[in-house]
Amino acid sequence: MSLVNQSKKTYNSSVAILTSLTFITGIATIFLGFIFVPFAAAFYAMLLFCEKYGKHRIFSYVAPVALIALDVLYNGYAILGSVSFVLVGFLLFFMYSTGAGKFETVIIISAVLFTFYLADVFSFILQYVDNVSMESIKNSLLYAYDSGKNILLSLYDESVKILAENGIAPYYTADALVDAYKFYVLCTPAYMFVCAIISVAVASKIFRFFVVKYTKDSPAAIKWRLHTPSVFAILYIVTAVLRLFTGDGVFGICVAWIYITLSIIYVYIGIRFIYQFISLKKNTVLAVVVIALAFIFFSGLAYSLASYFGAYYVISVNRRANAERNG
Repeated sequence: MSLVNQSKKTYNSSVAILTSLTFITGIATIFLGFIFVPFAAAFYAMLLFCEKYGKHRIFSYVAPVALIALDVLYNGYAILGSVSFVLVGFLLFFMYSTGAGKFETVIIISAVLFTFYLADVFSFILQYVDNVSMESIKNSLLYAYDSGKNILLSLYDESVKILAENGIAPYYTADALVDAYKFYVLCTPAYMFVCAIISVAVASKIFRFFVVKYTKDSPAAIKWRLHTPSVFAILYIVTAVLRLFTGDGVFGICVAWIYITLSIIYVYIGIRFIYQFISLKKNTVLAVVVIALAFIFFSGLAYSLASYFGAYYVISVNRRANAERNG
């Protein structure tokens, strides 16, 4: 499948393949959930990109309409899955085609996908609420929170008994465990946004691979890489330091949200930087092995170091670029 110097037969086969992949992954999204959104969105974005080489758009209109109709038949009006991948795919194609940077593209589309995640959570909650009101929703959330806390404490009590039988004192107290549980629950929106970022990043990675390998837009796509302004890297470093001194108050939670959201971006950039540094001598296998072992045996430390490397890399590259522009 190649769209470079393509014949009509090649174009038709490309459209057919991409339409089939859009339908397969779209159906998977409808029946199995959001985990397939990045793949369905990527293939739909590819289909939109592919059909711009033809005379008419047909299948890029037919596919989303047919899949949303199928979702309505299967889920009624709860069509978040099909609408989300269609919207993500369209925005991915549109923002790339209009020259938007990859960082802006990922953040904006992630924000859109995040709203679908929230809508899905609230639609799930509403299934168990008799009278829809803010009070009933609040009570449902508090009930879910208390249920999770009780399960956690029961597991803690069991583990304490086992440790006591072996003469070992528990590392955490019950109160410390509850405080940690409360903190992570309050940070749930940030983790949901991180999931949206990962989903959109996977979709954009697949889409970029397609554009580089099979289209005439390869030079522009090669340069379309995730990179941020220095201000975000500095903000990430500042929040990393502030986390050491803030608690679980409103300010502390806001700092944690920013840190968690930005960390995944700089971890990716940091891993990419480390990979390129180790594989300078074309030893890509060694680079993969080193990074994999670091995350397996030193997961927390490796995550933090990779993110700091990523932030440092962004700041240094931007500073060098500014120096070159200013002569």
